[in-house]
Order: sequence, then structure tokens, then C-alpha cells
Amino acid sequence: MLFRTLALVIVLSSGMGVSEASSQDQLSKSNVITQVGQERCLKEVCLSEEIELPGGKKLSLHSAQRYRFWGFSVYTVAVYHSEGGTNRELKWRDGDVALLLTYHRALARNDFVESGTTLLKKNPAFTRDKGMEKVFREFNTFITPVEEGDTYLLLSERNGGLALFRNGAFAGSVSDREFATLYLGMWIGEYPVRESHRDSLLHGEFG
Repeated sequence: MLFRTLALVIVLSSGMGVSEASSQDQLSKSNVITQVGQERCLKEVCLSEEIELPGGKKLSLHSAQRYRFWGFSVYTVAVYHSEGGTNRELKWRDGDVALLLTYHRALARNDFVESGTTLLKKNPAFTRDKGMEKVFREFNTFITPVEEGDTYLLLSERNGGLALFRNGAFAGSVSDREFATLYLGMWIGEYPVRESHRDSLLHGEFG
């Protein structure tokens, strides 16, 4: 169900050389993504203007939206990007991009599994490649229930690794760049949870 959509922080890194892969893989196992700078608040969720990634790279706040289902708040999602700024449409595949999602209600583990399955199967690229289902099943083993106020962090590196963090603590990782792109696409790709929601995020809107 759309109500159960997984709330994550997603960092999709691009543009790193092959020689950086091993060092970046080590970074995925550290829980040091830091919020820096002034804050911008959307009701009870306050977002820093920048986040600092492991290694010192900074991403700038681009947009943020609250996702609701039948009037109930489910999560707030914020988009950070290496190009920064909010005065243009975001080309999210051109550089490093992060999605920071914060829960407004408790969700069970099975909620995440079922919603992820429903949303990914809307994407033909996922259904064409049977290997994607195996990667997805492995990724689901890292997911645990959340309570109101919890966050998830998902770090996708140049070598394709997708690492999951829960409230800053490393939970597990899979190695598939295409899967990482498909997963992030559930919010800002061609087959999102809600098109109007995606468009607002890509165009730098806050609401």
C-alpha cells in the first residue's frame, strides 16, 4: 500500500573514480552523516541547509515534502544534491543526491516489504531483470520496524553498493547500482509513489 511506503535517506553517489571504490565501501559502514548549517523547518521536522557525507563532501537542501495518505502524515522527505539550489529542476542523476525521510508514525517490517514490492513492480526495469528480485529479498532482511521520529539512511556508492542505516546505525548492504537507482526512483524516478509528489521534489518546492 502507498501508505506503507518506505522512508529512507538515500545517497546516490556518482562521478567517483574506480580507485575510490574500496575506500567508499568502508565509509558505508560508518554512521557519520552530519547535518550542518542553518535549519529550515516544516512543522515539527527541521532540516539543515546542508548535510556532510563521510569523507567531507557536502550536499545542499533542494526540496522537501510531507507525504500523506487519506489525510494521515506518513513521512517527510527532503532532497539534498551536490549541485544544490532550489531555483531549477533537479537533474538527480547528474551528481550526488540524498533523500532524507523521517517517519510520522510507526510501521511494521512487513509494511516496508509489501509496499516496496508493489512500487518496484510498477517499474518495467525491475520486472525484466529477475536478478533484481533476489537483490530486493536480500535487502529486505536488513529492514526492521520503526517508530514515530525514526529515520532511515540508504547510501549508494559508485561501485553499486547500497547500504542501509537505521537512525545512523549500519544495518546491511547489497551490491547493485541498478537496484539502487530503481529504489531511489520510487520517490523521484519515472515510476514514483505519487507523480505530483515527485514533481514537487524535483522542482525545489517545500510543502
